[in-house]
Amino acid sequence: MMDQDAIKQAAQLIREHNGFYALTGAGMSTESGIPDFRSPGTGLWEKVDPIATSSAEVLRNNPRLFYEADVVIRGKCGQALTELLGLLG
Repeated sequence: MMDQDAIKQAAQLIREHNGFYALTGAGMSTESGIPDFRSPGTGLWEKVDPIATSSAEVLRNNPRLFYEADVVIRGKCGQALTELLGLLG
């Protein structure tokens, strides 16, 4: 478990900047309440077909579809991250 001071410091840095990226490993999402990609019934790929929406070919031929699928995925992750930051307050 992370040190509470480190969590508060990370939250402060995030609040002070306009944007950031969080790169995490597998398993972090479900423990944090973010749906994973492959779980039957709840995974993000249940809502967005990765072959039909998220390939380089789709990006070239139908960029609107590519970015709409990305919004669904980022929306789920962003919602959970927003809730987490609210808790860190």
